[in-house]
Amino acid sequence: MTSPDYSSSSSSALRDPSPSGILTGLKTESDHEERLQIILLAEETHFSEEQRKELAPILLKFIEANRDSRSDRDLTVVASAVRRYVSVLPLEDLKSVVGLLHPKDGVTVSPDIQLEVLKMLARTYSVIPPRVRDPEPELALEVFELTKAHLNPYVFKGEKNAAIAFQGCLTLAGMLSPLAGEVFTKINELPYAWFRRLLLREFDKLAKKWEEKADHSILAGLKATVSLLEKTKSTEESGIASA
Repeated sequence: MTSPDYSSSSSSALRDPSPSGILTGLKTESDHEERLQIILLAEETHFSEEQRKELAPILLKFIEANRDSRSDRDLTVVASAVRRYVSVLPLEDLKSVVGLLHPKDGVTVSPDIQLEVLKMLARTYSVIPPRVRDPEPELALEVFELTKAHLNPYVFKGEKNAAIAFQGCLTLAGMLSPLAGEVFTKINELPYAWFRRLLLREFDKLAKKWEEKADHSILAGLKATVSLLEKTKSTEESGIASA
């Protein structure tokens, strides 16, 4: 697959896509299509810590301005911007993504955007364990409400709904949120053993990732959180056995 040819583009950021050039282009480029191309380049570009701080609010502004677009092209680039936005945020600023999960001006946020946000949150906490348990309660509550809504048996069978619930569970566990226990209890009500097995498999991978990175108390917190799901599994099985 060949790379796009931007040699004839009017945007200097596209002709010479350096980190500083991309930042300049995002600040100055007024042509919508050119901005879309620059956003896509930003996802693949390495930025310094200072440049990340500069990039984050630009991406957030773009996301908020375009996430309700009816254009598939726009929404594809918004998803790219979401991934890059969450990836450049330090852990202490992750709470800012609450606005990307919550309905805006009465308009429901696209499930595609919600899924991208949750994927990135789950990925972030898998790579960088939290330093304390439940580091962002407001964010955890938003993830909890979204996850619980998508665990509704009437909507759960949809592939995207199940994916949102799955990533929400991974995020809550990665945050060591006490709300994970309530979600796991809800999962016990679903007749989908495969979903629980997938979660347990991912939690096992997460624990192995954290072994060399997390403090003992944090690793213990993860194991305690995961055990809540295992307990709901045991409870369900014992209920079946005694029925």
